[in-house]
Amino acid sequence: MVQTTLPQRLLCETPLVTRTLQQLLPAAPFSATNNIGQMARDTKGQCVGPISHERFFAEHMSVDEPVPGNLVAANYFDTMPAGKDKAEKDMYDPLIKLVANAKLLDPTCVLVNTSNHADFNSYVDAQWKPDVTCYLKEDFCKENPRDEDYKPTKTKDSIKERNPDNNTFFDRSQLCIEMKLDDVSPFNDPPKELSGEALRKFQFENKTEEGTQARGQIGAALTEICARQHRTRAFFVFMNEKEVRFLLHDRCATLVTRAVNYREESGVLAEFFWRFARMTPAQRGIDETVRLATSDERDIAMEKLERWAPKKHRPVLVMGVPKPDGEMHEFAVWGAMAEPKTLHGRSTRAYPAVDLETGDVVFLKETWRADLSGMEKESDILKELNDKGVRYVPKFQYGDDIKQPYHTTNNHRYVNASWRAGPLRDVFRKTHHRFTELFVGNHLDKFTTPKNLLRAVSHALIAHQDAYEICGIFHRDVSGNNVMMDDEENGCLNDWDLAKRIQSHPSRPKAAAENGAVDEEDQPSDEGPEDEEGDAEDLPALEEHDDDDDEGNEEDDEGVDLDEFSRHTYRTGTWYFMSSLILRYPEKVHDLQDDLESFFYVVLFFTLQYLPVNLSQAALVDLMQSVFEECRLDRDLGVDVGGIAKKHLIMDDDSKLRTLLFPGNRSLTRWFQRAGDPTPLHDSEDDADYETEDDSAQVPFTPQRQIPLPVNINLRDHNSFLQIFEKALNREHWSDYRKQTAAVHRFTASDPTETQAGLKRVREGEEVSTASKRSRSEYTMSNQGGINSITGLW
Repeated sequence: MVQTTLPQRLLCETPLVTRTLQQLLPAAPFSATNNIGQMARDTKGQCVGPISHERFFAEHMSVDEPVPGNLVAANYFDTMPAGKDKAEKDMYDPLIKLVANAKLLDPTCVLVNTSNHADFNSYVDAQWKPDVTCYLKEDFCKENPRDEDYKPTKTKDSIKERNPDNNTFFDRSQLCIEMKLDDVSPFNDPPKELSGEALRKFQFENKTEEGTQARGQIGAALTEICARQHRTRAFFVFMNEKEVRFLLHDRCATLVTRAVNYREESGVLAEFFWRFARMTPAQRGIDETVRLATSDERDIAMEKLERWAPKKHRPVLVMGVPKPDGEMHEFAVWGAMAEPKTLHGRSTRAYPAVDLETGDVVFLKETWRADLSGMEKESDILKELNDKGVRYVPKFQYGDDIKQPYHTTNNHRYVNASWRAGPLRDVFRKTHHRFTELFVGNHLDKFTTPKNLLRAVSHALIAHQDAYEICGIFHRDVSGNNVMMDDEENGCLNDWDLAKRIQSHPSRPKAAAENGAVDEEDQPSDEGPEDEEGDAEDLPALEEHDDDDDEGNEEDDEGVDLDEFSRHTYRTGTWYFMSSLILRYPEKVHDLQDDLESFFYVVLFFTLQYLPVNLSQAALVDLMQSVFEECRLDRDLGVDVGGIAKKHLIMDDDSKLRTLLFPGNRSLTRWFQRAGDPTPLHDSEDDADYETEDDSAQVPFTPQRQIPLPVNINLRDHNSFLQIFEKALNREHWSDYRKQTAAVHRFTASDPTETQAGLKRVREGEEVSTASKRSRSEYTMSNQGGINSITGLW
């Protein structure tokens, strides 16, 4: 096995708000090269191609007027600089000039050289410099960068951030162009005569260092465009010395054209720009259910949402949320508490939002959910939890899928196309889902006393038990993000988008096990890698859908091949809080005990960070790094694994848990000794009040291919675990003291000076210790603590 830093995809897009963990989890060593390389790895197996440019234009860039036959001469772009004496930067301005001279983007768009200008309104891990960017003419004005819709926050960089000379504005980018010298390409085109199995095995994604980096740069720019804007899809152009490719990204995959020699077939590149300038905003991918707020709406939102004011320029927006009658109810938002960090994930965003009808502050969440048979909508799950009286869960308000063009992905339809080359990771249909809750929670780092922290987690555990026993649903993503508190520090278990319905009633585990009853959706697959974002659902077989293709071009032989989508079993959750067994055995079916173990790690994380403990600083750093960040690449399995340190922590007699002490909080110390003790409880005088049910109690039902557990483990069921909480909370010996700042500022030092050519990452003058609101791969410890210390998330 090869030790690695924790991959970005395993941290990205855990449900709901990630402000707390953005502040508190460890920072991996930063390297721009590694960051780009990780982006290439994140997008591996999700590029669908090579589609012909003719079909690409017809199906995705249709316009009302006919394309002129003589846009440019056949060799018009042959004057682009080339040769060993030229640098990549020599290509940018000539392209811009040639497009302008031919009036290809008139009257709507303009190309701008952005290669030397980072967008300082991006967070520190995403300050890329695209080579060339296309803007609407009305959106790009160096003299007046539209500050009328923004009241700057009081930060030392607020003037710098709005400097008109900073030409890169990802929040307005319509299209980015990445350029390379020589024959560097992120893709390899197969011979045109290749077909069938040979075509599927062809290596379409270029695995050379230069090709991988180019693909990573494309992914980085597309990710930031889609994070800063509300988009259903986005276009991209890649050019090298003589070839051009056009790309179209949506949330399931990125469609890629076959390369065209633009020096000899200049009309193809010219036609792309000509079409792009004449497409509607919706065709370009703009989400038309979101608009800029009016001045009155902006003022109301900034007043009501000041507590969550973004630390970067984020305009106030008005978002429509579907109501039961089909109409859209409008909410004003001011900067997401959580923004998407990966390109092909669920693209989750979370907002405190103002109901423009009532003036109330609610919580708004949107995601691109897996739209497959057997996958339930989070809004439906929340409604059921509410209807059946599940305690300590959010109250659902409005929401559903957005039923407008482009709000369901399209690129999954090409999976079985006769021209598609190369292996794919699972590419499946996703649909845009948006809803609101009558709960805007506080993160656990806002707890005031240790006892209140433990009480809040116990409330979330009660919610988990109610959902499991009353509704037959378990959460599958218990984490420091999803266990939250209200203003009275009552706990709440939020974010149910990875929840799973158990077909066998959990209140009768023994009967289910004896009868051989197994949740059919939990039957494991014999093939298929883990979802490399660490957050995908157990995917049932992909079904064909009868809805019309938005562009009316689907062909019978190029839809989804149902046979290619055998259902796989995936790890779900947030890496830092996953159980030891889930981390060690990627094909293990996620069961109840895994969620219960995650609750244990939630308590461990926040107590180690904020309470006095009998560990030196070095020992504390070592413990947290080994338990929460352990990650190795298993080359035999081809996936990341971990969990060995967690196994030792809970199972070993010499575990540090056995000697862990929280001065002034003896009851908390005893909680850890009981919750983390895998052996039968002893009937000693000191332990008498911690006795639970008979140790021979039946272990809860587990599906097939489970890893057997000791029947006497204290985390075996809700009742035994809740009894440990109850005993601790009823005891005395609780101190009210907590540290205001996290104990572990940074696990691993990083070098903030490294930069990378091309889409370059730059620092913005902030202290290195400041956490990016959006980074999930580079966690840092907050110097200030709490959500208000965020400088910059999903």
